Amino acid sequence: MPITPSRRRKYLFYVVFISWTTIYPVGVIIHIHKPTKNLLQSGKDIFDLQFEVHTTYKRQTVELTKNKLEIDFDTLKKNRSDLTQFNNIFTVDPKGTVVLDDAISIDRLPKEEYRVGVHITDVTAYISPGDAIDKEAYDRGTTFYAGKFSMPHYMLPEPLSIETYEIQRSQNFEKFYEIICANDLRTSTTNHQRNSESLFKTDLEILLRIATEVRQKRLKDSSRAVKYEHELTKGMETETNCFEAYYLIEEFMILANDAVANKLMKAPYIRDCVPLRCHDAPATKNVQEWLSSYPKIVDQIVQLQNKNPLVSREIKLQNFEVMGSRIRFNDISFVQKWTWNEFKQLMDEEKYLEASQLICTDEIHPFQALALDEWFRIQEHAEYRCSGNVSKLEGSHFGLNTYPYVHFTAPIRRFLDIVVHRLLHAVTDGNKDIPYNRNDIKCFARK
Repeated sequence: MPITPSRRRKYLFYVVFISWTTIYPVGVIIHIHKPTKNLLQSGKDIFDLQFEVHTTYKRQTVELTKNKLEIDFDTLKKNRSDLTQFNNIFTVDPKGTVVLDDAISIDRLPKEEYRVGVHITDVTAYISPGDAIDKEAYDRGTTFYAGKFSMPHYMLPEPLSIETYEIQRSQNFEKFYEIICANDLRTSTTNHQRNSESLFKTDLEILLRIATEVRQKRLKDSSRAVKYEHELTKGMETETNCFEAYYLIEEFMILANDAVANKLMKAPYIRDCVPLRCHDAPATKNVQEWLSSYPKIVDQIVQLQNKNPLVSREIKLQNFEVMGSRIRFNDISFVQKWTWNEFKQLMDEEKYLEASQLICTDEIHPFQALALDEWFRIQEHAEYRCSGNVSKLEGSHFGLNTYPYVHFTAPIRRFLDIVVHRLLHAVTDGNKDIPYNRNDIKCFARK
């Protein structure tokens, strides 16, 4: 790239340092960034370079992708069961979702019991361990989402992520429904005329009821918490105004991850090389300081109800009832005037759900918001660890309060999910010649 000397300060030079044995250091320029009028894009380009974000695919990956696109679906169906003949199958996603990689279904069993199916796209049917696409996925690790106004940098090439590996509405399912938010229902096919819509709504109501029961059992009183929604997102499909739709999918995905983890850990020849998703409890000293900083606030935080920050300490609203003594409301906390006025108005209008959501949104109450922010700051980062190298405590997930736990439900955008899929195939196929050993999993977990 020709550089105009008078404008050299307008360029950004990326240099690899080699040595510094004389007055000046020695290095090699590996990239020259020329600013553009689009400052936002220019800044993002700099960040891509700084953090080594993969923005293009290797030639071998592109060539192999072309071959993969020619694979016949019917060939892959030979050893698989077609459940679409017996079930309504749903996805729950926001409008404009490009990649549909998970779906759920419900099957009625005798004695008023139900079997819920969690259906995840099987990427391993296309990608072989060690091929060019697999190596590229390992290098990238995950799909990188650059922000609302930018296209993601997919872990797998776009033709595979978007067109081939996603759950195909028209190609693979005779009865397939896409649910937008919680109450805007639409279908992608037309052969559901004979009361299918009624059955569809019934199935969705049952799924929602099951998910609600599972969520309440997992989170207890904290299941009542509502996440804060910024004014800019009102009217959009967010986790707040589509609350039921979000947690319906979330609970079944957590259950699927948990079920796969337990199945892998029960297999004697695999249990030592499972990539567990681990999350350590925060340091005891930090928790003690946090508890002493907010003695009257901690037990009011809805998101943390029934959480045990220490073995001997459970966060719960009932802790205010100490030995039967009563504490005045103004000795406990304060409610902002606008919050109280809006709460009263909602109650007068008999909008009890909205009123409860207002009270259960921790972020709009100043003291709870401060305490919650500090709680998040003292948390440890979640990471992957090889099951054969950790104890039960080290392999547990503090945030979800579970052991063992793996990532299984997003193989299109996470490489470790592909690894878990291959291990699960080995277990279900009775193949003791597993594709990875303990050292492999350690390398994957460290990356």
